[in-house]
Parts: sequence; C-alpha cells; structure tokens
Amino acid sequence: MLIFLIFASNQVSHAQSQVTLSLDPSNVNVTDLSSTFTVDLDINGVTNLWGWAATVTWDQNHIAMVKAPQEGDFFSQAGHQTEFVSAYNKTTQSLKGAVADAGLDAIGVSGSGTLAIFTFQVTKAVLNSIIKVDVTNLYSNQSTGGSVPEFTNPISPYPAVTVLTSTVSCQLSNGQPIAYAGGNQTVKQFTNVILNASLTQPQSVPGQSYTWTFFDNASRTLQGMIANYTFFWPGVTVVTLTVTNANGTSTDIAGITVQDITPPVAAFAINGYSSGQSLPVNRMLVFNASQSYDPYNMTLRYSWNFGDASVLQTGEIAQHLYTGDGSYSVSLTVTNSARLKDTVNETVTVGSGVNPTTTPNPAGTGSPTGNPGQPTPNGAVNSQSFSLPSTVLWTIVFVTILVLVGSVFWLRKSVGTSAVLPG
Repeated sequence: MLIFLIFASNQVSHAQSQVTLSLDPSNVNVTDLSSTFTVDLDINGVTNLWGWAATVTWDQNHIAMVKAPQEGDFFSQAGHQTEFVSAYNKTTQSLKGAVADAGLDAIGVSGSGTLAIFTFQVTKAVLNSIIKVDVTNLYSNQSTGGSVPEFTNPISPYPAVTVLTSTVSCQLSNGQPIAYAGGNQTVKQFTNVILNASLTQPQSVPGQSYTWTFFDNASRTLQGMIANYTFFWPGVTVVTLTVTNANGTSTDIAGITVQDITPPVAAFAINGYSSGQSLPVNRMLVFNASQSYDPYNMTLRYSWNFGDASVLQTGEIAQHLYTGDGSYSVSLTVTNSARLKDTVNETVTVGSGVNPTTTPNPAGTGSPTGNPGQPTPNGAVNSQSFSLPSTVLWTIVFVTILVLVGSVFWLRKSVGTSAVLPG
C-alpha cells in the first residue's frame, strides 16, 4: 500500500472543463523475470491543483516495487519546489510517502502532466495481476489570508473516475508454464469446492501436469486441471497449485476460507456432586465446563447464569454460593470463534438440610443424572424406609407356625420309639 500527499505553490490558473486521471500503460506484458517496468499516474485538464493523495496496491505475491516512487513533472514543470519523502512499513507491507510545498503559496497548478512514477518487477510468473491506484483526494488551493493556505477543498470539476488499474501479464518466452489457481474463495463447511486451473498458460501442452496440495486436518493431494474437494475444517486453507511441463515448473496459491457451520457442545458438572443431589446453602460450589467441546477445535467462550439474579460469570471454571433454599436453573452457554452457540440448562436443588460444613467427595464430577442411594457429600448413605405387604407378612407367620408344629410332632415320635426298644 502506498500513500502520497503532494502540495505545490504559485501558478496562474487556467479554466478547464474536464479533468481525467489515467495510468500509463494500462496493460503491461512481461516476457522474463529480470526486467523492470514503470507505471505513470497522469492528470489531464486540471485547474488549481494544490495537492493530492492516493493509495496504491499491488499483488505482492507476484510483483514487487523495486524503486522508491518518483514525483512526476506536473508540479516541477511550473517551476515549483517540493520535498518528496517515502517510507516502507515491514509490518503492514505498505509504502507511505508525502510531498510538501516548499513555499506554502496559496495558488495551485493547472494543466496536464505526470503526478508520480512507480517502478515494478514481476518476481513470479503470473497470468494476470492488477496494480490499482485509488486517488482519494485532489485538493484545490484556498487562501485564508494567513501565512498557511487552506487546502482541504476538492478541485472543481472533479474527475468522474478516480480508481485506476493497470493489468500485468507475464508470458515467459521460454515456454515455462504460468500457473493460475483460480483465485480465492469463501465457502461453508461441507460444500464441494471446484479448484480450476484452466487459465494456466500455456493451456495445451502434451504431458503438462497439475497438482493441488493443501492441509485439511491432514495433507491432501489432488491431480488434474480441474479438481473437486469438500472442505471439513473451518478456517483459511492455502491451496498450492504446481504446474509442470517439459520447459519447467510454476506454482500459484489460492486461499479457501471455510466458514464454520457446526456449533459447539455445552456440558458441565458440579465438582464433588452427582446430578440430582441437593446442594448445601452457603457453600462455595465449583461449576466445571471442561466437558464442553467444539467438534473442530475452535476456541470457546463460556457464560454462566446461576438462576438467582447474581452477576453472570465467564470462564471454563466458575464458583458460586447459594444463600437460600430453593430450585435454581443453571445455564451454561458456550460460543466458538465463529459465534456459533450451544446452551445447556440444569435445575439444581439447594436445601438447608444438607450439612454445609463437610467436604464433598472430589471424585464426584459425573454428568448430572439422578442416582438415589449414592453417598451424600458427608459420606452417609441416604436412608430409605419400606414396609412389607400384609399378604406377605401373614404368609411368613403361617409358614413359621407349620414349621414349629412339625418340629414338636417329630420330637414326640422320636421319644416314643426309643421307649419300646430292647435294653
């Protein structure tokens, strides 16, 4: 990205009915990777131009600006002195420049000429690449009566077209291919994507091969000028196309942005307690959402609502204390980085009958399910009363009587038999 601010000084104005901007040349053909080329930003038929600003962008994967931008002859042809300064920002990969008028005169320049000259070089074979110049401001001078003129008003008339492009084509003379991966695409998960290299040059060469490589949770390799693939993992996937023929090899890349449509899964447990157990009053409870997950490992955010009008909490682990008996609806909402959400709700019972001074079993972190008869937080087993049906009770009594009568009869018979035996 390149930004220029240019200001100039005295010149008699000449009325013009039409103002136009242009890039020269509008098409550039390159046959080797060693030569440089220039693109001029021209203005025609302007009245009282005092300064201008523009943004210049180009495909840095295939083209490089190899020389600092030069000021054109538009202001200098009228005898105006200016200072031209530019600096490259490595972080933003942008080049910014400014030109200040040395005299601070209040009258601009009229006529036609070149505002700036840009020098480029093709660093990697490309079928078509665009250099774009967006002229964001054209300032007309306005005297304020002070030592510094006002230059914020636009010129009039203003050009109808201010966004200009120059197309760069590279057709290597040695027959080496120029790969074209088809440009960037944005698709949703589970959508079939067509990878199309049909604009690769040359197009009809016997034995020319096309190989697509990328990573979608695993390394993938596809063959053919046109290939199909369904992307599963969300995010930006860089697809590399390699084209090879008898004269050499060329590569190009395309970015496939895969939009996430799969929501996360929310789940939580209360450390030390099983689902369905009563919770103690005035005990600091630990709510654990580590069981929540995103199927495609997207980053999760957590939001807790404990159902008692308390302040919402965030984070995978939350702590909360209930101060009164009752039933409360606990809600956990998890949101992934694609802003897809899932919410789980669980009703908990808080009762003052639960001993708040004992320590719960730290292993009791299971998912909320009812489980009567399990150990309570203080280690005691829940008591359970029961009674037998009356029919069962009378049956037991009757059987007991029969056993007793039978036993007496057997003993008397045994004694009598023993008395008649010979001594």
